Amino acid sequence: MKKHLLKFLTIGLLFSTNLLSAQDGNRKIGVGLQTSFPVYGISAKIGITDQIMAQAIIAPFGGSAGTVGYSLNFYGARGIYRFTDADRVAVPYGFAGAGLIRSTFTSGTTSTSANIVGWSLGAGLEIFPNFLDNLGLSVEIGYGSMSVGTGNVAFSSMTYGGGLHYYFN
Repeated sequence: MKKHLLKFLTIGLLFSTNLLSAQDGNRKIGVGLQTSFPVYGISAKIGITDQIMAQAIIAPFGGSAGTVGYSLNFYGARGIYRFTDADRVAVPYGFAGAGLIRSTFTSGTTSTSANIVGWSLGAGLEIFPNFLDNLGLSVEIGYGSMSVGTGNVAFSSMTYGGGLHYYFN
């Protein structure tokens, strides 16, 4: 019994030590999914330096119910600054971004569209589970502002989002 307990404790200690240590790979190129309410879509990240990344997000999704439909198509870019080494298990970051949302509402044969320009600032945390070193799960909070059409209608709010990216070594 003592022998099994010793093996269990040794494996547990090695596992917990490995969780806090650096991971293999540089995580400079990633592809995946990104969301920031009210849009979600596909994303690509590329490392410019070890700490600075550029991210492009395309969200061409919409929905409909019968003859009524509404879609938000988002095209944007963000700059990301990693506050720690990218090889860690948990990587905190800050971001700034801008984008264009194409909003379309359809009812029967009538369709109304608007272009919405927006920007956002925020911070997040990307977690790389030890058993899935190349897969990153991120959660973030930020502040965003959008103006509709010629700028006569605008609103700002807190934003919440997340992402799931696969990084190539």
